[in-house]
Amino acid sequence: MKKCHRLRAEGKSALRLLLYGPPGTGKTDLANRVARDLAGHEMGIESINGANVTAEVVREWQSTMRTATLWSDWRVLVINEGDRISQQAQVIMLTLLDELPPCRAVVVTSNQSLDEMVERFQSRMQQFEVGPPGLAEISEFLQRMNVPEAQADAIAIGAKGNVRSAILDAESYLDCAA
Repeated sequence: MKKCHRLRAEGKSALRLLLYGPPGTGKTDLANRVARDLAGHEMGIESINGANVTAEVVREWQSTMRTATLWSDWRVLVINEGDRISQQAQVIMLTLLDELPPCRAVVVTSNQSLDEMVERFQSRMQQFEVGPPGLAEISEFLQRMNVPEAQADAIAIGAKGNVRSAILDAESYLDCAA
């Protein structure tokens, strides 16, 4: 997150990120944290699911991403499940990504392998693979939620690296134990 603070302070660059990996590994949480760190205010952030990104939506972004908001110097677009963006919309987004002005960011997440996306689309972004945490990391996290160690270990094993699943199981355990 240090890079976000530096980018925000300098305001000279645009940011294009592609976070990909298996479901439940924290890609969306990471994308939202980057967005909050850059924008500094929720009104500087727009979030959308890739299935809702059409050619018309991209054309609208091409005009709105040029303008600032009242709440932040940064404008951040978070697209979850970017692999669900139609190929036509991906192709139109090439221009948006190429001409992204300073203090603008596009952060895309994907559960799929990168070959599901147009290569020219993905090549315009910094790519980061987000992998699942280890069993010990999940167990330690759950223990901080007040799940006893033995139960945290069992939940971590059952979750198979899916943090979202582990949290849901831990919440169910805590509800039943209460």
